[in-house]
Amino acid sequence: MEINNKMKQSNLGEMNENDQISSFNLINFAKNMISISQKRMEERNLIILGDKISGKTTIFNNLIGVSSQKDNYSTTSGINFNYIRQQIGQKKVILNVYEIGGGVNNIELIKTIINNNNFRNTAFIIVLDFSKPSGVLESLKSFLFDLNNLLKELMSNDSIAEIIENKKNKFPDRNTNNNIKRLNFFPAEIIVVGNKYDYLEKKDM
Repeated sequence: MEINNKMKQSNLGEMNENDQISSFNLINFAKNMISISQKRMEERNLIILGDKISGKTTIFNNLIGVSSQKDNYSTTSGINFNYIRQQIGQKKVILNVYEIGGGVNNIELIKTIINNNNFRNTAFIIVLDFSKPSGVLESLKSFLFDLNNLLKELMSNDSIAEIIENKKNKFPDRNTNNNIKRLNFFPAEIIVVGNKYDYLEKKDM
């Protein structure tokens, strides 16, 4: 297993929000996670996974404030790790950012990052390759299915029940009918990113 631990300090306050990925507001999302971390005095985890060669490393680099160099591009085959740290007064606030390479085949590597004690502080970004639109839906289903099963392996039944109950409480207007019973709550916070759409536009032209 390849683990790239660069451990380079970045400061979100110095990042340019007009970078390539800012249109999806991933920078704002990372800032929000740091804000939550500050309130709870806990580290937070952000795990990026998705299709092979879908642009996961570009997103990873944008989040940690590293310029992507196409000439130096290499496919991630294991885990790429870095962190974002801010000094707020006497407090150090840290967001750990992980990139899982290898597509759905390496999803088991997540077990080396989270467990029943820290999964509540973890969110996921699933990156899909929109340059291959015919496979996008199946790819998303595959990632959600495998990730859901993996998290249920790592989490206790009590934790799962707690998450489901908390998510139900977010939909009070639906608790009065049978709709809530048909909802399949995912036991984690997820953002789905459709990347490389510009390649698809060029094909259409």
